[in-house]
Amino acid sequence: QAREAVRGLLDAAWSSVRLATGEIPKLPWNEALGARQQLYFTSLPLEPIHAVRKLRGATVNDMVLCGLAGGLHRYLRAIGVRTHALELTALVPVSLRSAEEAATLGNRISAILVPLAVDVEDEVARLAATRAITARLKSDGAWTGIDALLKVLDDLPPALVALAGRGVRN
Repeated sequence: QAREAVRGLLDAAWSSVRLATGEIPKLPWNEALGARQQLYFTSLPLEPIHAVRKLRGATVNDMVLCGLAGGLHRYLRAIGVRTHALELTALVPVSLRSAEEAATLGNRISAILVPLAVDVEDEVARLAATRAITARLKSDGAWTGIDALLKVLDDLPPALVALAGRGVRN
């Protein structure tokens, strides 16, 4: 168990370093916050989502990630950004509560880094790609590393965490 915990922590640390130091693609939202940026909300009826989810063997989260990837794909293509081989990643919250803990107070959450299938043109193929990605991440226990990293950060002095945070590029 200790070996697995260390491996997960190292995986999460490596992922964090890659995200913080890797090349960030030039995209419209990678600019300083200002008046030009806007936030939009929408709501969708769940019945059609559940119907497609059941038909394709997906989860609701798979459907949300697929919808996000599809929206980003269409938006980026519309503004002239090539999506072929484009790597975008979403930080997705994961509940660590067991079924027995469902009625208890408090949260037990972690997060998982999920690659988005923004380079896939067809919606059915995009959902299949999303399902494959999330299934692999679940089977690998990908959230355990980030959970371990968050626990380590909880135990560090706040000033040290703030100093490390300043070193991460925008």
